[in-house]
Amino acid sequence: MNGVAYDTFQEACSAMKFLIDDNEFVSTIKEVGELASAAQLRRLFVILLLSSSMGRPLSVWEQTWAYLSDDILYYRRHELQYSGKTLVHDKFVYDTHIHKRTQAKNDILNNGKSLRNYAGMPLPNTSLASQFSNLMLLHELQYDTVSLLREHDENILKLNEEQRVIYDKIIDCVSNKRHGFFFVYGFGGTGKIFLYRVLSARLRSEKKIVINVASSGIASLLLPGEKTAHSMFNIPVELTEDTICRIKKDSPKDKLIRLADLIIWDEAPTTNKLTFKELDRTLHDIMVLVSDSNKNLPFGGKVFVLGGDFRQVLPVIPKGSRAEIVMASINSSVLWKYCEVLRLTKNLRLANGLEQSTAQELRSFSYWILQGEG
Repeated sequence: MNGVAYDTFQEACSAMKFLIDDNEFVSTIKEVGELASAAQLRRLFVILLLSSSMGRPLSVWEQTWAYLSDDILYYRRHELQYSGKTLVHDKFVYDTHIHKRTQAKNDILNNGKSLRNYAGMPLPNTSLASQFSNLMLLHELQYDTVSLLREHDENILKLNEEQRVIYDKIIDCVSNKRHGFFFVYGFGGTGKIFLYRVLSARLRSEKKIVINVASSGIASLLLPGEKTAHSMFNIPVELTEDTICRIKKDSPKDKLIRLADLIIWDEAPTTNKLTFKELDRTLHDIMVLVSDSNKNLPFGGKVFVLGGDFRQVLPVIPKGSRAEIVMASINSSVLWKYCEVLRLTKNLRLANGLEQSTAQELRSFSYWILQGEG
């Protein structure tokens, strides 16, 4: 048409003014976008595709992709369980995300079609789409490094001497890419969670990956990410000496763990030692692909931080004796000999200028916990 060779007959017909104007559909999607969700808009777009209503689907897509992908940031924040993230405004990311939003994709497949049947519609590059599956690739989804750095700078000044020693030791291991296995041992009120948050803010402000988990759902709510260990590492409920975590090779979690710079596990004493041995085997399998030397290091050479208080709840062994419960604890594991215990002894809650009655209650509770020694 006028000396231009078009890729499809639809485009040639459009250039010859044989097709209807798609501006009606563009206006409709933008107008409905004020009231409908992105998922509903995608369903509408699929219906228009299947009914061949649009003369140039790609043109409509190019003008409305931001409306159709409006929920991408919500889903990515939900997947990562971390609200302080901003999305790189990259159209490829949105194109790939649309392919990952299964409902619209399934609507097309259920009608015996795929996007390959519509010339010019965006198809994600396979290798890049594979990278997109990784939950933490920072060229696609970035931490809000400015706010994290501000949070870190404000809170690091609040660390006491004991916390600062632990902070420096862990940061040194991560910064110099040395393996380390630590247990932060402190009773309630000594600032373990606060320390974890400062560590996470520091490393994430440098675009490093920190995995925060806890043994229980309630404890996990206090950590950035709000993940339980069983959810994060796909730990089976039934434990044996030979089980491993159900993490598939080259899956998003496999890639995430491989890239992680620090793993923090709070309330570790409540978990059976077999769980840690299971995770140790899994991390060996994952990290040996990075370096053969990792097979001889605890937790595959990762910087691994456990935290908790052995004077509180220990692993639950149904109808177990005192000896069986003690032997199920992490400090009875063969891994414990590699662990460096870092102690917190100062009760920060009592130093916060609370009302006299509240401070007295906390002091009594703290004293009661400490009586559990031995």
